Amino acid sequence: MLRVITGSAKGRKLKVPRGHSVRPTPEIARGALFNILGETVTGSRFLDLFAGSGSIGIEALSRGASYAAFVELNPSVCKILAQNLERCGFTPVSRIYSLDAVAFLPILLRSEAPFDVVFLDPPYEGTFCQKFLTQLPQYDIVTDTGLVVAQHFFKCKELESFSPYHLQRRQRFGDTVLSFFSRS
Repeated sequence: MLRVITGSAKGRKLKVPRGHSVRPTPEIARGALFNILGETVTGSRFLDLFAGSGSIGIEALSRGASYAAFVELNPSVCKILAQNLERCGFTPVSRIYSLDAVAFLPILLRSEAPFDVVFLDPPYEGTFCQKFLTQLPQYDIVTDTGLVVAQHFFKCKELESFSPYHLQRRQRFGDTVLSFFSRS
């Protein structure tokens, strides 16, 4: 089981889907992610794509995000995510979309305001990260001062920039890399 690292839900245990090829973000990487984001999270609107158990978005809510949207394709994984949100008391300030993340972008543009932080953790196989990141700018779902954070396999080298976003920072944790992008 995962646990929430800090904030209002500190120590709460989160269920992890079994047998669904869900790869939760390691605790050390989650901790580093939120240390890097710092006060950016407080009061933010947070988008957790390829959400799985929801540990990243839940950690954001625990640390003071005002709202989090979660996108996860697998309906049975979404049920576990909903249980995790309820367990932490975050159901009223969150929404789960059981959709493909790329197909979700046009829906998001119509139904949600822009987000301050967009986090994505697509499957490590294939080019999911690259495909998603190259499509993201046309939907304008990130605030002008917002950040896009991609978790990806360390061998994925194509993630340098995608107009108008530029790589600001990259940090590696074993096979996992967090890449931070902004418009400036």
